[in-house]
Amino acid sequence: MLDIFLAYDNSDEYWRLRFDDVFGRLFKCHQISPMDLQAETGEDYVERLTTSGMLNRETVMVVLIGPKAFASKKLDWEISAALKKKGGRPTGLVPVRLPNHEDHGKKTVSPKRFPIRIVDNLHSGFLKLYDWTESSKELQSRLYAAEKDSRTKPNKADNSRSLMKRDMFL
Repeated sequence: MLDIFLAYDNSDEYWRLRFDDVFGRLFKCHQISPMDLQAETGEDYVERLTTSGMLNRETVMVVLIGPKAFASKKLDWEISAALKKKGGRPTGLVPVRLPNHEDHGKKTVSPKRFPIRIVDNLHSGFLKLYDWTESSKELQSRLYAAEKDSRTKPNKADNSRSLMKRDMFL
């Protein structure tokens, strides 16, 4: 069974709790609260995530994307940590548009409303974008597809941008 690292912005706390309620008994789920973010640089945070064991070959990162996710440095750093190649490949990533996101349910998305690393990896073909689900079967399918993509398409992962230095103000 794959482990999940749940990445989210503090403005999406309701959806993090909902995710835990719906899937918490089915999957082992790691997460770092935005309130627990230490006074550290992005590089230090990425290093902490990649060496702590929270992100490994059996982990898939689920990224909850709400209306303010694009502005979060913590989310940028976590996505970067997942894209950092460990053992020759990145961690699988499952970006999930939340129901309160303006682009939820749309076929096309506005890149301005998404974390830029997600946009880069949608364009490169490394990621697929999903809408919120409460189906454990659907989530499991997405997790295994992302894990497979991390093994079969590691060279499509794009982590070329500099880390965000601060949160963007809305």
